[in-house]
Amino acid sequence: MTLAEELHFGRAAQRHYIAAQPFGRIIRDLEASVGFQIFARTSRRVAVTQRGNAFLADARHVVEAFDSLISRMPAPRPDDHLSFAVLGFGICDLWGDVREALFTAQPGLEVCFSDVTFAEQYEVVGSGQADVGFVMAVQPIDGIDLLPVMAADPVAIVPRRSPLADAHRLSVGDVAGELFVDVDLGTSGIERWLGDAWTEAWMDRKYGDRVRYPAALPAAVALTNRIAMHTSAAADYFPHPPGGVRAPRGPRMPNRHRCSVG
Repeated sequence: MTLAEELHFGRAAQRHYIAAQPFGRIIRDLEASVGFQIFARTSRRVAVTQRGNAFLADARHVVEAFDSLISRMPAPRPDDHLSFAVLGFGICDLWGDVREALFTAQPGLEVCFSDVTFAEQYEVVGSGQADVGFVMAVQPIDGIDLLPVMAADPVAIVPRRSPLADAHRLSVGDVAGELFVDVDLGTSGIERWLGDAWTEAWMDRKYGDRVRYPAALPAAVALTNRIAMHTSAAADYFPHPPGGVRAPRGPRMPNRHRCSVG
């Protein structure tokens, strides 16, 4: 139904907080299950077929009936349980204060956490799998309230044996020609956080399997001898020089600190 409205795989997938490729697989699986083509697509356009229009008309009635059923029978949820979806380091050292405030306001609160990937960080909150998400908020997301709690600049993670490991700061020019760890970002929009210059250096060099979780980035750097980008919190966990220093906000192509891993 969303694809019929958008007639564009990328935009339709973004509305469901997933990447275009898995969204396309869902459409192909649906067409295989009904036994006919719902959408006619070429390299330039997507259109609904005649049989697809009849199918979608019935599908709308089914979805509306299901939504009505769910609205009349809300699932009970305990008041003393809160689930968090956490991307990478989450809110880092701020969590201690947040935790104290939570338990002061509601003693006996039960809290659980789950790691999320770059690509699914918004989806788990939008779909109700988690009550709250510690995500990287780089763009407005329909249906989700984004409340900023901290700001983080990018840092570069480089192999310990790399000549770049001895540099105090790294700029885009310093890493020109270097290979970057391939990361599955989905439609998260994290490229906006990096900025145009770093995104161009990163995105033009995609090789190998994709890293899905931020926690896997240092290991990927050590295993592949490629460079990765992380938030400045990484400098506190993988510091070089010891202690690390946060990267300042700067011009279009600012210098970035680097963390080295073995």
